[in-house]
This record gives sequence, structure tokens and C-alpha cells, in this order.
Amino acid sequence: MECAAQYHEDGKWYRAEVTEITPDGVTVNFVDYGNTQKCKVSDLRALPETLSTSPFAFRCCLARIRQTRAWNDDESAHFCSVDGGMVHDATVVKTEDGINHIR
Repeated sequence: MECAAQYHEDGKWYRAEVTEITPDGVTVNFVDYGNTQKCKVSDLRALPETLSTSPFAFRCCLARIRQTRAWNDDESAHFCSVDGGMVHDATVVKTEDGINHIR
């Protein structure tokens, strides 16, 4: 279910998709960023039709890179900081299990 969900860290509203419903609340995936959050139903709003477009983010990985271990938090933060806000082009090499392999 598409909706708007309030992100706990900044209090702002973002496009989201409910991925799990539990007695304690719901889990949402913020479709334009890829992160998830558990929240209360009261943190959700109907999404206006004008905002119901394709997500701006999608799951991907770097093609032909063999990961030998998971990155720690410092490595992940460094990787995310090196782009400097630049626009990048990517080519999808293949899609496997719903994940785009890009180069």
C-alpha cells in the first residue's frame, strides 16, 4: 500500500510503501531512499494521486564486484560521502532476484 509516512529522525513526510503489518504497527519502506522504519498507523497518511509515481530509488549493486564481507558503518558512510552530490549515469547489466546490477 502506497502512503506518506513520517520519518522519525527529521519529522518530515516521505513517500512510503507498507511492507509489514503487526499488532504493534507497521513497517514501511521509503521508496525514494530505500530505508525502512517501524511506525504507528497514526504516522501514515494517504498519498495524493499526484505523488503516486514510480520510485526514485531502486535496489542495486555494483556489477562484477565480489563482496567478501559486509561493510562496517564507517565504510558505508565513506562510500555514501564520496559522490559529492554529483549526478551519475548507470547502466543496468542484469537484474537478478529483483536487484539491478549496474556499472
